[in-house]
Amino acid sequence: EDKLAAAGFEQSDIRGAMFAPLRLMHKLSPRLATSISKWTLPRESWLSDGPVSRSLSGHLIAVARRGT
Repeated sequence: EDKLAAAGFEQSDIRGAMFAPLRLMHKLSPRLATSISKWTLPRESWLSDGPVSRSLSGHLIAVARRGT
């Protein structure tokens, strides 16, 4: 958000998507990762976009607007 503000954007909303630790787990143990994914999938937005866990997201999505 600070970088967007420095670039001249006044309003920004940043969201996380895809709980990234699962990506590594799918490479190490696809079977275990599939089992865990069944639990995490319904909780995806909480896991990837929570204030503490956002840094563990595989993707950050920013929507920003400049003043009109």
